[in-house]
Amino acid sequence: ELTYLDLHKNSLKGIPSELGRLTDLTYLDLAGNALSGPIPSELGLLTELTYLDLWVDALRGPIPSELGLLTKITHLDLADNALTGSVPSELHHNPGLYLEGNSFTNCEEFKALCVCCG
Repeated sequence: ELTYLDLHKNSLKGIPSELGRLTDLTYLDLAGNALSGPIPSELGLLTELTYLDLWVDALRGPIPSELGLLTKITHLDLADNALTGSVPSELHHNPGLYLEGNSFTNCEEFKALCVCCG
């Protein structure tokens, strides 16, 4: 059973939806790659995750609402991508939420609670 996966700075091009099958993962770091496209909603199946880092990639589109299912997450870094839309309300009170460098429409609702939208 795989619980820790660190693939940061490996020039990866995309996030395979099959990662959602690794349901024992507690730590997933894909930061600093060349990831593009949307964040797969299947990442919401990784309900044991406490750490998810997708910092400084080229991810686009909205944050999938399924990430709100990650109730154990204490570090969620989505900063410096090209994400848009609204941040799911389930994530608003996560003190380890990093969203700066994106274009969200509801930043004012939770700006004091996280490092975001700056």
